[in-house]
Parts: sequence; C-alpha cells; structure tokens
Amino acid sequence: MKMLDHPNIVEYKDSFTVEGEIKEESYVNIVMEYLPEDLQKIMAYYKKQKKLIPMFHVKIYMYQIFRALAYMNGKEISHRDIKPSNCLLDPTKNIIKLCDFGSAKKLIMGEQNVSYITARHYR
Repeated sequence: MKMLDHPNIVEYKDSFTVEGEIKEESYVNIVMEYLPEDLQKIMAYYKKQKKLIPMFHVKIYMYQIFRALAYMNGKEISHRDIKPSNCLLDPTKNIIKLCDFGSAKKLIMGEQNVSYITARHYR
C-alpha cells in the first residue's frame, strides 16, 4: 500500500505493531482512510430489496476499479484478492477504492506465482 498513490486505491496513513497474548506473537495494524461502505454490503442491500444495482453505479464503480488495476499493472503489482468486500466505497460521492493488500505481490519476471491465492469463490 505504501508504494501506491491513486485516487481509487485506499490511502495508507500509518501502521503500528501490538504484542499478542502469546510470547513472540504480534499483530500489525494498518491505519487507512475511512470509507463507510463496501461493495459486498451494497450488493446485499439491493438483493434484499429484490432490485438491481442501478446501471450508472455499476458503470462508475467498474470504471474506477479498472483504473486502479491499470495503475497497479503499470507498477507491476498484482492485488490477488479482488472481491466485493475489498472494494470500499463512499456512496454519497460514488467513489470506490481497492483495499486489503495482504495478498498483493510485486511481479518479477521469471519468478513463480501461486495461481490459487485468492478466495476460492472468486477464483
């Protein structure tokens, strides 16, 4: 996340480590910008209403996601875990941003990559 600076990628603010209860166990906490919703919740809302997401929203969200992926591709970084819950959004501004770079990887020519890293349902 630190390497990425794009309007459709969640902004990294800071990080800190907290010691766990078990000896030699620690947790990294990442502080990032706040967006109130994720695409999974929006999809669930429309499904519960038995409605389709408005085509305008589908188009504007997909455009922004593809912009973020094109930017990452230019930096030779693969997200490897694209799914609705990893797309945060601000529905009042129609802005969507990719998050959760825990599986992301800098692609290196000739280096092997695991093809089954993402959640099975979205693979």
